[in-house]
Amino acid sequence: AYGDPSYGAAVAAQARVEPVQKTFYDANGEELRSEYAIYTEQLIGLLDRVWLPGDLPADLTKARVPMKVYQGIDEDGSISHYEVFV
Repeated sequence: AYGDPSYGAAVAAQARVEPVQKTFYDANGEELRSEYAIYTEQLIGLLDRVWLPGDLPADLTKARVPMKVYQGIDEDGSISHYEVFV
């Protein structure tokens, strides 16, 4: 009613999480720095929210916003995984 986003129920996904510091730039040229890279077969989009292992989805202050999502393509041209930077 007030323009605030609403999300569905949290979904657990298997993933490898690694500390990665990488710099990206948004559409306005603002610098964004990631702290972690998440490698998973579960599609995670730029509008999703991500909680790292050990963080509870009930704690909204721990939610992370993806900065960049890459699709990993295997040799036959299909998507094999996603690389999500938060």
